[in-house]
Amino acid sequence: DAAGFCLAGLVIGLASLKGAQTHVQFYFFIIPSLTARLTNFGYLVNTLLNDLLYVNIFWGLVNLLPIYPLDGGQVARAVFERVDAVQGRRRSLWLSAGVAAGIVLLGVLTGSLYMILLFGVLAASSAQMAEALRAPSNRRPLAGLR
Repeated sequence: DAAGFCLAGLVIGLASLKGAQTHVQFYFFIIPSLTARLTNFGYLVNTLLNDLLYVNIFWGLVNLLPIYPLDGGQVARAVFERVDAVQGRRRSLWLSAGVAAGIVLLGVLTGSLYMILLFGVLAASSAQMAEALRAPSNRRPLAGLR
């Protein structure tokens, strides 16, 4: 993520030297994205410029969300395990499932099937892993099975 943010900074720095007009917009009201327009260059150069900024800023920030297996989820797991060695991993997975489920809801509200599918799978996966880590003493046998 740091390399992507540095690349985005280099791209915007070079574009600014060429007189680019920049604008910050927010996706889903929370995730900032920087756009730029070079007036002396054509459509393809401006598309390349904004694609580089989008990939390196927007997706870099998404990758920092505390959703497992994204980088932010790995960091959250390490922090939770440091604070509570016994239940830390399970709690970090429930946080992951909750944040991912919130993004699924955001996807429903904005009509983004991609967000719904991607983060729905991540939410379900995190919840399944958290449930698999539940202490054996808390498990009850299924009815009819011994």
